[in-house]
Amino acid sequence: MTTQAAKIDPIRDRFFTPLEIAELWSARLFFATIVFSLCVAYFDEPSQKSLISTLQWIQVVAVLALFTLDIFIRLHLAPRAHDARAQDFLAKAYGAPLISQQTSGYYNHAQTDPILGLAAQLFENSLFTKEIVGKMLRRETVLIAIYMVIWAAVFSNRDVQLSWIALCAQVLFGEQILARWLRMWWLRQRCEEVYKQMRTLYVNSPAPEKFAVTALDAYTKYESSKAMASITLSSKIFDKINPAVSAEWELHRKDFGI
Repeated sequence: MTTQAAKIDPIRDRFFTPLEIAELWSARLFFATIVFSLCVAYFDEPSQKSLISTLQWIQVVAVLALFTLDIFIRLHLAPRAHDARAQDFLAKAYGAPLISQQTSGYYNHAQTDPILGLAAQLFENSLFTKEIVGKMLRRETVLIAIYMVIWAAVFSNRDVQLSWIALCAQVLFGEQILARWLRMWWLRQRCEEVYKQMRTLYVNSPAPEKFAVTALDAYTKYESSKAMASITLSSKIFDKINPAVSAEWELHRKDFGI
């Protein structure tokens, strides 16, 4: 049995941990705006005008804070983190450090040629990413199902006010719920495609030029998919599935002489 090297990831601590914290606060602010909307709808009486006005102002502040935080995430934290990850990936493949802090024990292969190293790393990365996103998707699917049942129950009840139906729709079809699930599902499909493409590449073992251009095409698809989906992979799920997926990767290495 091959002994797996200890995995050290300073990039996650430096770049992805702040991103995860910001995304957590973004989710909290999103649900806070929903709560304030519910409170405004619930206390919608002339005698509670002062309370409603206060809640509305708090809601405005929460919405502005959510907008600012989401822009900060999309335009700074997320690109910075993904750039660092891509730089580490290329540094390992080409042996030319692009970033001062690099991972250790994450790319397991014996390739010395840059293209062969890139292909091996992409094969391994796509395997891990599709498994991690798959686990995340299962959990999110359960939540989506619960939200769908609640929304359908509210929508089908004629005694419920239209404002409450609108709020339930806002929760379900907001960026944090259904849109996130769809982006996660799409990323899982794309990573599965890249994984199959890389496995087929090693099975067919084409000429060096065809091997190189196919590997580079798959790498472009992999990176662009992660950027468009904007899904931060769960470190907890990675730690949980790491032994099993690493063992699967070792079988791939043995089968294809990587």
